[in-house]
Amino acid sequence: MTHESFADQFEPLALALLFAAIFAFAGRVRLPPALSRRERGLVSFFAGLSLSYVFVRLLPEIETAKASLQLPGRLWPSEPYLVSLAALGGCVLFFILSLLGENDRAERSILRDRVRLGIFAFYVALVSYSRIAMVEHGEVPALAFAVAMGTHFYALDYALGRDLGPSYRSGGGFALAGASLFGWAIGATGAVGRPVMLLLFGFVAGAVIANSLIEELPDVAEARLGPFIVGCLLYSLVLMSFG
Repeated sequence: MTHESFADQFEPLALALLFAAIFAFAGRVRLPPALSRRERGLVSFFAGLSLSYVFVRLLPEIETAKASLQLPGRLWPSEPYLVSLAALGGCVLFFILSLLGENDRAERSILRDRVRLGIFAFYVALVSYSRIAMVEHGEVPALAFAVAMGTHFYALDYALGRDLGPSYRSGGGFALAGASLFGWAIGATGAVGRPVMLLLFGFVAGAVIANSLIEELPDVAEARLGPFIVGCLLYSLVLMSFG
């Protein structure tokens, strides 16, 4: 086995394990006092960081996906618009999900919480799967993906713990951890064809945008605009330095 084939096989598994560890343990690890007092600012910083990854790295990859998507027969809309619509669908779905969560805070609903958690589990599985078939390759893009999605999931774990409460901490985080590993397992089998993968790829990009702007940030009264902007600018500069 060559070094390249070894990396191609085990890098996605390492990322899936990283994401699983974040969901399983991040909310249970006590932060140092200096960070604990600034946790909301840290979440906003992470939201800006993951959002910059979407616009600097992920959206250009969607443009590549549009050019390479070819489906049999004549379709309406055409293939490039299908990828854009998939991205729009991911964004709209999680926007609606956030509104349902806001409306449900006053009156808790176990069924709604479980449906919401199930949709997020599907999303986490898609992110783990999508790394296997991503357009970009190489050590630096893999590191950029790990940092962006790792911080994204840390902030998402924080938001779900805040919104769903003890029910999430008792089992929901482990469900999302399992979803990360499930996504890797599906990707390792190569069961999904390239056209479907490209559409899922667009869906993931739209979902990351929505969750970065809606789910990850605290309520408006608690938002930390400064850390959010710093995260956007800092990671954009880092990503652009990679070329």
